[in-house]
Amino acid sequence: MSRTYRCTIREPHSCPQKTYKRDELTRHVAAYKAGLARASKRNVAAKGGKRRKPTETRGVQKPEVYLKICKNMAKIFRSINRVNRLAEVIIPKPKIPNTLSEPIVFHLLNKKKIIPKLSKYDLNIGGEGADILATRGRSRKKIQVKGTGSAEFITMGPKDIVADHFIWLNFGTAFEKDDFSKLILIQLTRSLTLKHYPKLQQWYRDKEGKINLTQFKEKIGRGYIEWEINLNTRNYSAVRR
Repeated sequence: MSRTYRCTIREPHSCPQKTYKRDELTRHVAAYKAGLARASKRNVAAKGGKRRKPTETRGVQKPEVYLKICKNMAKIFRSINRVNRLAEVIIPKPKIPNTLSEPIVFHLLNKKKIIPKLSKYDLNIGGEGADILATRGRSRKKIQVKGTGSAEFITMGPKDIVADHFIWLNFGTAFEKDDFSKLILIQLTRSLTLKHYPKLQQWYRDKEGKINLTQFKEKIGRGYIEWEINLNTRNYSAVRR
């Protein structure tokens, strides 16, 4: 006499028989799972297709990861300073990579630490046409990010000069001091258009976008907000200055 088995499906369902042979049970379970998959697809289609996550964090690490990266970079800066002193040579310090400055700004925006008007927008980092793209319905805001160290110097590009929101994250001497509790973030209060910032637009054309922080502040006048950023706190903190 061949052995029989009870149904192994725990969820409530319509079972055509009390016991099954091994191959019958296998086919029964497979048919049940296939039915669930079809039902799931129908539900998604009825709701207008697959829903995406409101904020796309693909490729972005947790905030504490970027603080750790900053700490490791600080060791490199100190080593370069030591070599420069002992060997009496000038080895340039590394530039602040956008893969560091952009995720930090992304977290500040995502946790609603800065730019309150974007608090209801969904965020996508590294998208087409902007460093960070904020969307809400049909509204799209392009956010451009620049990061600097003690040199406090950037070169603005074509995307920067037409951004809806331009953000300059200045680490200053944070890497030399290994202190990331008082970074400065400059946020323009308006979109970067000729109407709002004519002096900066003219400088961009005359100097091919090359500008330091002092010159930048001079060209934008009072059209900016300055924040003090602390990376040592959980999820970072931002205090308006």
